[in-house]
Amino acid sequence: MGTEQYDPHQTVDRYLEEGYAILTLAAHDYDIPDDYIDSIYPWTKLSEIYGIIKDVENPTEGNKTYGEFANEPYQDRNPVELGMVSIEGCEVSAPPNKPQPDNESKPDNKS
Repeated sequence: MGTEQYDPHQTVDRYLEEGYAILTLAAHDYDIPDDYIDSIYPWTKLSEIYGIIKDVENPTEGNKTYGEFANEPYQDRNPVELGMVSIEGCEVSAPPNKPQPDNESKPDNKS
């Protein structure tokens, strides 16, 4: 969808315009202020989520608050009314300084 920054409701709108019917709003786990929220879900409570996190600083965005780098306050979207399926998700990142597993260390499942 390009390199533009979209708020969650804008992302839903863009994917709906492109004809998608199933969507997960999955931010990196380090971008989710887990002291406040678990994920950007459900879509029907995006405005409430924004109210909870708008004044929280995001260290991955130069400590700007979520409200400062949002284009606008989040707006609720109802996936049923849009004819879409919403799935809760989070893009899990490896902890810093932890080696990533490589394919060579996995069993090859050969008998």
